[in-house]
Amino acid sequence: MLYTRAISLMEMSPFQQSLSSEFHDAIDSLNTTKAVDLATDDEFSDACRFVDSRNPLRVFYESEVTDRALRNDDLMSDGLYTKLTGDERGAYLHLKLISEYALAQSSKDSKLQTFQEITFLQRQTDRLREMSDEIQSQLKTNSQLLNMKLDTDPERRAQVLEQQQSLTENLVKVEAEIRENLLTLMRQYATALSLSNFDDLALPKSSEAVGDERADELMSYIASLAVQRNVVLPPPGDSKLTWAKSCLDQLLESSLNGESRSVSKEEPMEISNVKTALQDLQFAHQYLTKQYEEERSLNAGIAESYNKKQLILENKLSQANINLEKATQKYILVEHEKSILQNKFDEKSKEINELRRQLALLKLDHIGKSNESLGNGSPQSLDNPRTSGSSASSPITGLSISVESDDTTVTNPKTPLLQQQVKNGQFLQPSSYFSTCSPPKFSGSISVLRDEFKKVVVDLQNDYEAELEKERVERRRLEDLLRLHEERDSESIV
Repeated sequence: MLYTRAISLMEMSPFQQSLSSEFHDAIDSLNTTKAVDLATDDEFSDACRFVDSRNPLRVFYESEVTDRALRNDDLMSDGLYTKLTGDERGAYLHLKLISEYALAQSSKDSKLQTFQEITFLQRQTDRLREMSDEIQSQLKTNSQLLNMKLDTDPERRAQVLEQQQSLTENLVKVEAEIRENLLTLMRQYATALSLSNFDDLALPKSSEAVGDERADELMSYIASLAVQRNVVLPPPGDSKLTWAKSCLDQLLESSLNGESRSVSKEEPMEISNVKTALQDLQFAHQYLTKQYEEERSLNAGIAESYNKKQLILENKLSQANINLEKATQKYILVEHEKSILQNKFDEKSKEINELRRQLALLKLDHIGKSNESLGNGSPQSLDNPRTSGSSASSPITGLSISVESDDTTVTNPKTPLLQQQVKNGQFLQPSSYFSTCSPPKFSGSISVLRDEFKKVVVDLQNDYEAELEKERVERRRLEDLLRLHEERDSESIV
């Protein structure tokens, strides 16, 4: 702390005399106490320079800058290169003085712009240079044309000369803009360097004025420090340096005495307080350690039980997923088979309806056919009913009766009326029945009725099929709706 305080005081010091060689030896031997004593007994400024020069980072930095400058010998004159190589220790200082002088002499009229504005100005300069190169190439081409024999074509020669004059004017303007942009860029670079390297180049101050200001600042700091610590300072003398030394001695002595007295008075109480606090901390440590062990064992048991439950649940979940996958596959197969069976059922239903319609039409086609055959048939069918079969059917009801020959009787009548006639002995033989029948007189009306019946049957069959199709569609819609509600209920339960 004392060494740091002495170095900070030396940096703020305005005094210009050098310290003694003993201070240098103390710094070299790392004897900080002796160095502080010598620094407080002698002038400050040159000691600060010496300590600064002993900084290894700064020495390395200065040597690196000097080496880089000497490697770029093409950027300096022969006289400057000779001067720098002849005095390597003062080379960095010489370069720094030249750069500071150059920056100080730069124009202060230009204001530093942003990085984007400077970059835009650089790109604009590059475009102007490209334009200048194009104009120069065009001028070269026109010069070659003029050197050719254009005397035979005066109009062409006049056009080339006019174009040459226009290109020359444009080249002059472009070169002027390039020079102006480069000058602006150089000013921007100089302004940026001056702002980043120096505090104030516009208002230089004399070393004496700076020294007086720093001395006054040091004195005010000492006075404020004395007021804060309630220390009575000695009266000021003729020399500010001597008075500052005495003030520092008084401040250091008062601080050391105050610390020793406070430590001597408060030491027993602080020791007892520290012992009590240590015991409390030990008890708290034991209690917290025990509680921590209990909590850790309890948490370990809970964590183990949770891990077991997690494994069981994971197994159940995996099994449930497998079962669900199997059920899903079965459901898909069942639905597929159901759709196939439904399609087959629909096809068979359509076939059945078509067969029913054809059957009804066939029945209608045979209405009256038996009467017509009786009236217009051959004698063999009338005289010999055995050749046409042993039964006759009703053209309307479709009921049939069994008949036999002249020597036999009716055995199995199919209608109640015929059965009654057979019982009463009134049933006529087929020959007498067909002999008494007269030819039908309404064959035309029967065919008309047959056609009308066909139309009615077809309409009824079509209506029946349409109703069946509506019922199928409605049944499928209700099945889909029921399945959707079941899925929603299962999702809400999950």
